[in-house]
Amino acid sequence: MPDAPVLLVVDDDPQARGVVEGELRKRYGADYQVIGAGSADDPPGLLARLRDDRRLVSIVLAGQRMPGMTGTQLLAQVREFHRTAKRLLLIDQRYGRPPASILQAIALGHIDAYAARPATVPDEEFHLAVTELLKEWAGSNLPGPEVMRVVGEEWSPRAHEIRDLLSRNAVLFGFYPAGGEPGKALLEQAGAAAALPVIIMSDGRVLENPSNTQLAQAIGMQTSPGSGRYDVAVIGAGPAGLAAAVYGASEGLSTVVLEPEAIGGQAGTSSRIRNYLGFPNGVSGEDLAVRAYTQAWNFGADYVYGNPAWSRSPAGPRSGAGP
Repeated sequence: MPDAPVLLVVDDDPQARGVVEGELRKRYGADYQVIGAGSADDPPGLLARLRDDRRLVSIVLAGQRMPGMTGTQLLAQVREFHRTAKRLLLIDQRYGRPPASILQAIALGHIDAYAARPATVPDEEFHLAVTELLKEWAGSNLPGPEVMRVVGEEWSPRAHEIRDLLSRNAVLFGFYPAGGEPGKALLEQAGAAAALPVIIMSDGRVLENPSNTQLAQAIGMQTSPGSGRYDVAVIGAGPAGLAAAVYGASEGLSTVVLEPEAIGGQAGTSSRIRNYLGFPNGVSGEDLAVRAYTQAWNFGADYVYGNPAWSRSPAGPRSGAGP
């Protein structure tokens, strides 16, 4: 598979490297090319050749103990050749606190995660680390289905706002400059004549210069509260708001979340969050937001998107001795 994305394994232990390569080929060989190398094969030179050949490198997996260059030192150089590649350090230690050098490498951004070498075949703990990194990498580097096609002027403030809004809400879309041939063809096919930008939905619907609320309605999001009363109203769908929605809804309280812009708030734009409970290897802001949104949704929370809260006041019976 010469044109497939590369999974590169670098380790000086031939037996250990062979186990890792075998596991990767069995699980991912249909979609990725697995390449193995030792330190004597000049890994930086190999990365440079893959770059010059315009090959996509998805993950570099490196053993920590190699003569002349540790795994962390090698992984620290990966982004010089492949800016989006993920970096996974393979260690022998399966339990207990990892060495301080590994924690320092994470803090400095030299590696994305670490995992114990496969101990059994198959080793699902090892594959969990690999698939999480592949999911993040593929989301930014492999083409996916386009829920929306945005046609607009490339430097238009409104077109930029729409693209930013869709990205922050994890909506899959493609942008087509109105002056380019693909953009012109899409506008002609849609019969759009109004002011740009124009949104073409995957089901054929056409939105001409839509508002943010119209965009939300087009993908099925709720833009106004229900007719009944809520026990809990959460204003803002950042991490704290999403957590409050999960806790409220999971206790059986009727819960609504009001968010005017993007699920996840400012945290949703973070490439990596490492200080959130339950994600020892870190998590992207987008992934965290989608997971928390889905969790609260599964408990029955409502989301109201695009309309900010202007005021709040209690309603219904009140308890306590105070006025």
